[in-house]
Amino acid sequence: MALLFLAIIIIVGGLVWRTIISRNIKANEKEYPGRDNSQLRLRMTLILIAIPVLIAMLTVGFGFRIIGATEGAVVKTFGKPGNTLYAGLHIINPVTQTLQKYDLALQQIDLNYDAYTKEGQTVLVKSIVQYTIQRDNLRKITSEFGTQSTLNDRIVRIAEAQSKVLFSEQSAMGLIEIRALLEEKTYALITNALGENYYVDIRKAEIVDIAFSEEFLRSISAKVQAEQEKLRAQTEAEKARIEADRDRDVAITQADAVLQSAKKHAEAAIEEARGEAEAQRIRQEVWQSMSAEVRAAILAEMYYGTWNGQLPATMLGSDTSVILGPEQR
Repeated sequence: MALLFLAIIIIVGGLVWRTIISRNIKANEKEYPGRDNSQLRLRMTLILIAIPVLIAMLTVGFGFRIIGATEGAVVKTFGKPGNTLYAGLHIINPVTQTLQKYDLALQQIDLNYDAYTKEGQTVLVKSIVQYTIQRDNLRKITSEFGTQSTLNDRIVRIAEAQSKVLFSEQSAMGLIEIRALLEEKTYALITNALGENYYVDIRKAEIVDIAFSEEFLRSISAKVQAEQEKLRAQTEAEKARIEADRDRDVAITQADAVLQSAKKHAEAAIEEARGEAEAQRIRQEVWQSMSAEVRAAILAEMYYGTWNGQLPATMLGSDTSVILGPEQR
């Protein structure tokens, strides 16, 4: 197409220039009849040849375009998207055609935006979105978005909007606990939102940082401190309970030992009393089985065995009297 247009320009230019030269020669012959115009004709002919050649050279020279290894371009003729070109040297018609280039390498968008949690807490979010342009859809991108910059701006707005929706569904404390899961959800939301209408492939959606307000950080610090105090109190209470249980177990063990000891002493005393009672019973039975004379003899022997040699000073009976010793008689 470009070469055909260039050929038309050269032919038209040559015809116009030939007409101009012919008119000049005829005017010169009319003004100076009989003059030799061969030199003029030669110069005019050379100019006639040189000008189209120069025009052609300039046209071709300005029509060279180089597309890089990671680039793609759409040829626009009078603004209308046409062929798609890739890496290499190409020739276009610089008069009627332009190139709309696209970077096909991995693109990264750095996002910094404010979001709000479910309870209305403000968080400053830093995240990145990486994507690549679908090289087979460059013409559609040109028709619908115009430039890569416009496409990039649309992706930025969609990524921020979807991320804010996700943050609004979470509590502030929940964001800290499920940060890794947030990245998966963010990736899914952005990918679904872009769908097939933006002709890009999302490679990564990563949350770099989540910053909370100073007021929220102070409240978190107070809550953490309260939790620590509660945990400390629970620990101390548990420690006191353990010590109380240990003291109770010691007391029970000691009381059980005392009880067992008392029980053993009681059992020993009972056995001793039983033995004494049994002995007493046997003695009684033996005593009862003895004759009166034997018992009298035993009593006399017991008396003499325990007498200290002193006579009693009194004698009891129906007639109480004092027994005087030998020294008082």
